[in-house]
Amino acid sequence: IKQLKEDMDRIRQLYRTKGFYLAEVAHEVKVEEATNKAWVYLRITEGAKIRVRRIDFVGNKTLSARRLRKAMATKKGWLFLAGYYRPEVLEEDVERIRRLYQADGFSDVQVKSQTLFDERKRRLTVTMTIEEGPRYLVGEIGLKGVRQLDPEELKGTLKLTPAKPFSQEKLSQDVAALQSAYFAKGYMAAAVEPATVLNPATGRVDL
Repeated sequence: IKQLKEDMDRIRQLYRTKGFYLAEVAHEVKVEEATNKAWVYLRITEGAKIRVRRIDFVGNKTLSARRLRKAMATKKGWLFLAGYYRPEVLEEDVERIRRLYQADGFSDVQVKSQTLFDERKRRLTVTMTIEEGPRYLVGEIGLKGVRQLDPEELKGTLKLTPAKPFSQEKLSQDVAALQSAYFAKGYMAAAVEPATVLNPATGRVDL
């Protein structure tokens, strides 16, 4: 009986992870007297999917809740918007918010999601907890080993600029742009290797 109860709890939990918070699992045991064998039947009522009632944010000091909600695929249910809770989409939303912060210079940002189900109202509240961490700005930008092309012209193609937020994604784009500039001039063997250093004097990321 204990094992059966644990199995039923696991099934309920599995349905919860798929957004079916109202799923019910019942069981029925039938004993075959001739063989003395017991047959266990599980009856599952999936119920309706749960709608998101509210999306809250904690710890977002720099980016507004409105901007963060706009970046999320999970939406609050209202009027003609279903707003169904989908765990896999919420996981993707955590990554979306993380990338949004990282693009704004918060390379160390931590984002976690938590859900609270209201049994009475049958609605779900989503809370996104954010630890922003320090904001990194771009410091000095130097190009070493440039002999065949104009360094200032190359700098003009970069997305990262001094005093602006540092972004690993933009750095990757700048590396690709520099590589393309050399390829366009016929230097197919040219290699671009980025190096970043946190300057303790300025608190900025020198490139």
